[in-house]
Amino acid sequence: MRWREADDVFTEGMKMMAMIGFIMIAAAGFAEVMRETGAIKTLVDSSAAMIGDNRALAALLMLLVGLLITMGIGSSFSTIPIIAAIYVPLAMQLGFSPAAIVALVGTAAALGDAGSPASDSTLGRRRPERGRAAQPHLGHRGADVPALQLAVDCLWLVGGAGALIAVQG
Repeated sequence: MRWREADDVFTEGMKMMAMIGFIMIAAAGFAEVMRETGAIKTLVDSSAAMIGDNRALAALLMLLVGLLITMGIGSSFSTIPIIAAIYVPLAMQLGFSPAAIVALVGTAAALGDAGSPASDSTLGRRRPERGRAAQPHLGHRGADVPALQLAVDCLWLVGGAGALIAVQG
């Protein structure tokens, strides 16, 4: 890499980190607004009543909602303040252990990160020096969709099993 190119790469990295930081601050603010309005308690109570004692269903629903939220926001880092504000009280009310709650929140946030076109990690993969230039014929479908499929399959398995095993223990 030439000296002049290094400056551009560094500047682009700083811009991306600033964008991620801004999104994280906005997400944390949104989570705080949800807490202060008292809407989380209502949501947790009604969700726990609908789910009942079925922890497997609860884990599946939490992972699915985390996938959708992360794909919408585009950053697992920014999703964590929002889903943690809801998932921690819900999981505690349903009897999940602290280890299961950590597995659920982390996995739910990471699920949509791999394939979301707006994801910070996907945007990082799109830089030419990261390998896309080696296969220019691949577009979003050729590169991101297989990555999403592999990541989602692994995360469903590991996160779901981790949450359910931690409940047992």
